[in-house]
Amino acid sequence: MERCRRDQTRDAIVDPRLAEIEEAVELYRTGDYKTAHAVASELAATGDARAMVLMGEIYRDGKGVGVDLDLAVEWFTRA
Repeated sequence: MERCRRDQTRDAIVDPRLAEIEEAVELYRTGDYKTAHAVASELAATGDARAMVLMGEIYRDGKGVGVDLDLAVEWFTRA
C-alpha cells in the first residue's frame, strides 16, 4: 500500500494534472457526472488527452449531458 502511495505522489510531481484527472474519473465512476464533466472539460481545454477521452465517454454515454455521438467522436479524435 505504501509503495502505491509513493508511486502516486511521484506521478503527481511529474504531471500535476494527474490528481485532477483521477478525481474526474472517480467522480464519473461514482455517478457525479456533472462535476466529472466540469473537471474533465477544464483539463481537456488544456490539452490533456486523458480528459479528452473521458469527455468522449461522457458524451457517448450521455452521462450528465445528452447523448451526442458527433461530439463524442470529436473528443476521441482530439485525444
